Amino acid sequence: MPEVPKTEKSPAVRTLSVRHWLMLMALVIVALMAVDRVRLLEVQRSERLALARAEAVDLARQAADVHRNAVEAARAMLKTAARLYPAAGAKSTQDCKAFLAPFVADMPWIKSLAVVGSDGHTTCATDITDTAAELGDRPFVEKARQKDEFAIGQDGTAVMAAYPVRVRDKSGSTEAVVVARIDFDWFNRLGRSTRRDGVTTMAVDAQGNVIAGLTGASDLAGRSISDHPVLRDVLTRPEGTVVGAGLDGAQRIMAFTRLPDIDGSIVVGLDEREFVSRLSRDIALAYVQFIMAAGVILVAVWVGGKRLIVEPTRVLAGMATRIGRGEKEVRPKQKMIWAAEFAPLTTALTEMASRLAEREHGLRSANRQLSTLAAVDSLTKLPNRRSFDAALEDEWERAYEQGWPVALMMIDVDHFKQYNDHYGHLVGDRCLELVGEALSATVPTKADFAARYGGEEFALLLPATALRAALNAAERLRATVEQLDIPHEKADRGHVTISVGVASLMPTDKNTAQDLIEAADAGLYEAKRLGRNTVGVRSPNPNPVPAADAAVPAAPADAPPTAAASS
Repeated sequence: MPEVPKTEKSPAVRTLSVRHWLMLMALVIVALMAVDRVRLLEVQRSERLALARAEAVDLARQAADVHRNAVEAARAMLKTAARLYPAAGAKSTQDCKAFLAPFVADMPWIKSLAVVGSDGHTTCATDITDTAAELGDRPFVEKARQKDEFAIGQDGTAVMAAYPVRVRDKSGSTEAVVVARIDFDWFNRLGRSTRRDGVTTMAVDAQGNVIAGLTGASDLAGRSISDHPVLRDVLTRPEGTVVGAGLDGAQRIMAFTRLPDIDGSIVVGLDEREFVSRLSRDIALAYVQFIMAAGVILVAVWVGGKRLIVEPTRVLAGMATRIGRGEKEVRPKQKMIWAAEFAPLTTALTEMASRLAEREHGLRSANRQLSTLAAVDSLTKLPNRRSFDAALEDEWERAYEQGWPVALMMIDVDHFKQYNDHYGHLVGDRCLELVGEALSATVPTKADFAARYGGEEFALLLPATALRAALNAAERLRATVEQLDIPHEKADRGHVTISVGVASLMPTDKNTAQDLIEAADAGLYEAKRLGRNTVGVRSPNPNPVPAADAAVPAAPADAPPTAAASS
């Protein structure tokens, strides 16, 4: 049988025309562009999820900070109450309740106060529930009595704080303990304070029992959710994030962090759909656009390939040959310019790039807005607590290096709860705005730092300022707010006033910025005790040296202008 001669190319390869190759190339190009677009959208999806995780962690840390502040405020209040209790002479239950009531009124995050006698029985309480309860056998009461110090613990779903007090009677020295029940209602306020929809918050103890929350479902308090998959991570790690179904069944991005002082964690959940639903639609749209664009290009290549691509390509090849021969001025004839046939694709690509640029700009704007929201109080436009803490730490270090004092004012709007209850929250917000404006207007120097500390409380940091100058500045601020003459029917004076606590410390190796805050807080409590609408000061040391009498060291040339100089 004769041998069949071999051919150089298979018939299948020879039958492929230029149009077939162009169609394949068009498909590859469009596919690459679609993949790149989907990849960019997936990157944006990952970035948004990362931002959501960071936002959830930040909210969880804010909640932990709020709890920490509530505990510290409870510590200061209980210490004050324990110090004043012996002198109050509360011999009867009514006298005891009358003594405790003002402390609860001035601190809305404290639900109730009680006094436990040495016999373990509750002597009196501002809440009838605590009056009926026998708190003497609670571990935190025993710890406060035995170690003679502040103690905190859980009582079911309640967080309790205790501080020992010693009273004298005819039989000798008897120990008593002042107990405070901390209000966890701020969980609901946390959910309302964020602009996100569907935010859930809750606090759980080490056994998986809900201490407080969820936002919008407070009836879960006291229930055990230890068998929920999310709780496995919460109970085994101090802080982190997890994505999964929440207690309400919705897919959530949940962040958790340990609560200070108690054996529990705070869990914040954000609705995942709010962050990625639009990008998911865009990804699906990218696939649809790919299919449509591929169909249009294939039809165009098959029907008009020869006229619109092959012949112009030959012309361009001829032009390239002429350019290769050195003809530098070669230009295609106007009727042979075929790139305009791809104008729809060029327009589509330009529009896609424009949209991507707009989205990138939008993400950058969102990042800037998130940074601003994290640093500025949205109501008063003053720096918030986080910014204040950072400024205080920076100024404390600088003052330590330069050897000058740091002064601090803690400002509280008097009877603000009654103001809110009587006039409503909208008017209450306007009142806080006016106080914030007055604070900004009376800041002594540009180097001073005014901030909203939380709720109706403000803070003013005065670098390189001794106590006397700080007191003068505080009195000017108090008078300025009083002169605003904001009506307040529930106040004794008939208008809104403020109480100001002032402290000034010289940074050393033996003190910290927290000592300055505690001293200013003590001054604020002193101002409240003196009847409000006044300026109070309390020394943090047993044998203090008044900062007003201490000489302010000469500041170097780069030091900020001092309030003392401006006074």
